Amino acid sequence: MPGGRRESWTIREIKMLERHYRSMNAAEIQRRFLPHRTLNAIRNTAVSIKAGKWPHRRWSDSEVDTLRMFYSREGPGVACRLEARTPAAVRAKAMEEGLSTRWTEQDIEILRRKYPVGGIRAAASELPDKSRVAIRSQARSLGLRYKRRLGDGTSCLAWTEEEIERLKEHQNIKFGDLCRLFPGRSKVAIKTMRQRLRRGRSDQAREI
Repeated sequence: MPGGRRESWTIREIKMLERHYRSMNAAEIQRRFLPHRTLNAIRNTAVSIKAGKWPHRRWSDSEVDTLRMFYSREGPGVACRLEARTPAAVRAKAMEEGLSTRWTEQDIEILRRKYPVGGIRAAASELPDKSRVAIRSQARSLGLRYKRRLGDGTSCLAWTEEEIERLKEHQNIKFGDLCRLFPGRSKVAIKTMRQRLRRGRSDQAREI
């Protein structure tokens, strides 16, 4: 979008470039794997991660140890400590490992602004150095909750742990009485969650 923030490259996309850029040109990669990326974006990202400069290789245990030791303080700059690893490759591996940089005041402000209306996906789009696990954990520590929107524009608020425990305790009482225990929930929402609980899938109704 003009004037908007560019969509961050995913771990899968970066690994794909590292694997195929030596044997395919940008146009072929776009056609086969990345139709939503422009040719310039593919070429620029390939240059930034030095795709094709050396064969793609697995991360060694010592490299992962270095990443875990320094990433929280140095972020993608850990690439300076790792031969043949670019900042983009470091960022992708850190996200895969669930690592994240320290939270700044600006990071927190972005999380407070984006998480309640768009959840993890929206926050991650503006916090590329934060893993999904880190975003979820920080949001919970700040007491932030994600309000999803249904097709009719009404909100679908994620269930709290207290609500789920209450539902587990009273799920077998009459449905009308059960609904009175959750005045802020629709009958459909209560029925759906009760069904999920009985199938052991309550986690699927929480924020993803």
